[in-house]
Formats: sequence, structure tokens, C-alpha cells
Amino acid sequence: MDLLDRAFVHQPALLCPVAADPAVAPEHADALANEPPPRSPLPADPLEATWDGLAEAVAETTRPGLSVIAVTAAERGVGASTIAVGLARALDRRGQRVAVLHGSPLHAGYHEDLLELSAEHDLVIVDAGPWFGPGRLRRDRLARLSQGCHAAIVVRRDGTAPMPAVAAAFEAVGLACLGEVLTFCPPQEMRPAA
Repeated sequence: MDLLDRAFVHQPALLCPVAADPAVAPEHADALANEPPPRSPLPADPLEATWDGLAEAVAETTRPGLSVIAVTAAERGVGASTIAVGLARALDRRGQRVAVLHGSPLHAGYHEDLLELSAEHDLVIVDAGPWFGPGRLRRDRLARLSQGCHAAIVVRRDGTAPMPAVAAAFEAVGLACLGEVLTFCPPQEMRPAA
């Protein structure tokens, strides 16, 4: 598990505290009395500056019409899901209404979910899973997987080779490439790829 994953997993679950309301009906008072005490506020995220830097980079590169961004990778286990959720949280802290959609157009209900989320939010981040495997990039497969997306971010492990062909493949299917994000690197080096 990389540092981003650990930072995300160690955040306690958000709970809505239940306050005792004097107007609560007597039959519900016992249920409220048995509620567990509210958890303390979330501790500071040690990687908040990293998340904010990524959110800033995304905010600078997005423009009107780019409201659905896919986060993808060449393989599973590189932290793309963590990047999608962390980026959404950071953009939310910046005041944007952001939703995360897990899946691809190959899953039932994807298009309906995407339309609904796009109508209700400023930005939808699609946790798209791997789009690129070993071998040749297939334009027809990429076009099917990227349906409904306006831009994409590619996640790769630090120390793996950059994927310059990906930007050209995105352009060929009409998708803006916002860049690559490196994971599995020391915190001080975790950064958007140049």
C-alpha cells in the first residue's frame, strides 16, 4: 500500500453526530440515548498539500466543457482509485461540487449515472480502472472506455517509464490529457508528473 493509500485509509469514517433534541418524541428518546458518542474531528491529512497541489493543477488545466475527468492507469494497483477520491476531496475543499463515479461504459447503468451526476455537480471524476494494458494501444477500445469523458489523468508508479503514446491516443479519440500522476514515491517527491 503506498503512502497516499495509507493516508486515505487512516482517516476515520465521517459520522453525523446526533444531538439531543428536547422536541424528540418520548418513544425515540431511548434510541437517541443509546447512540454512540460522536467521533472527534478528522485529524489533519499529512498529504493535504500534495492533494491541494494536484487539485490546483487540475483546476488550472480544466476549462468549461471539461466536466468529466477519468482517472486511469495501465494496470491495477497503482493507486488510481486513491487518486480519484483524494482529488475529489481536495477539489471539494476548494468549493467545487464534485462526485466520483466508479466504473466504465462497459458496466450497466454507467451512462445514466454519469448523466445524473453531471447534472448535479460541477465536476465528475470517473475512477475508470485500467485502460492500457501490455501491447499496442487500441483506439477502438480506448474510444469505448472513454465514452462520456472529456479529459483524463493517467496514474503510474514512480520509476516506471512515462507513457507518451497515451497523450497521442487520447487526442485521436478526442480526449484531453491532463497529465500523469506518480505514486509509490516518497512523500516529498509525490507530485504531478512533468
